[in-house]
Amino acid sequence: MVTLFVNIGLGIAIFGYTAWQLRQFFQKRKKGACETCMLKDGCNGKTCMIGLTTIQKKSPSSS
Repeated sequence: MVTLFVNIGLGIAIFGYTAWQLRQFFQKRKKGACETCMLKDGCNGKTCMIGLTTIQKKSPSSS
């Protein structure tokens, strides 16, 4: 009987942690790459270095 409660507790803990991590992932994804970047404080705002790729940002004046 005790093992049943232990297994249920572990299952709830695992699924709860998974749901929490998925929620955080989708919240960060919704904000965008620049807002969630660890290097945003030192960024010049024109290019973004993510891994080995460089993403050029569009300026607001050009359409």
